[in-house]
Amino acid sequence: QLAYEAISLELRYRLLDREKAQFGLTVGFDPRWARVDEISGAPADQYGAALLLMVDKELVEKLIFAAFNFIYEPELTRSRVTGDWEHTSELGLSAALAAQIRPGVLIGAEVRYMRSFDGLGLDRFTGNALFVGPTFYAKFSEKAWMSAAWSAQVAGRAHNAMGGLDTTNFERHRALLRFGYNF
Repeated sequence: QLAYEAISLELRYRLLDREKAQFGLTVGFDPRWARVDEISGAPADQYGAALLLMVDKELVEKLIFAAFNFIYEPELTRSRVTGDWEHTSELGLSAALAAQIRPGVLIGAEVRYMRSFDGLGLDRFTGNALFVGPTFYAKFSEKAWMSAAWSAQVAGRAHNAMGGLDTTNFERHRALLRFGYNF
């Protein structure tokens, strides 16, 4: 069975350009609406957003780059089957290093630590996870680009659970493939 799952938007505003300042600083807001629960496939109304603060720095001119991202993701979910509401939030930090292997093509690695909470205001801790994996970026033109990332959960734990991973609140693997066009 197929279903249209979600619609989302990525909005970014660069406050500081790393080519003109000591480092780059960007804020992001990524609102999302979904009509299918991404884990169970059950009908739901999900409203969420990612609020991001992104810092980047060129470590070796036109060769090695570093980035740090601070992430807050609140989400409201209403089950269309039961009518029940769920409020959750995640807080995260990621760090990445990338090397430009040819003009406009970068490969790298990212480490991401996420904490999950009940409630929109980080009310009750429910688990954490550490992800590690490779990244890729290619610039096709001045406005068109593509990025890919894959990461695996290498450590974590759900609150009051046994085991070395938190598969209750987080996926075991994360993969992302994006194509973009800048306006």
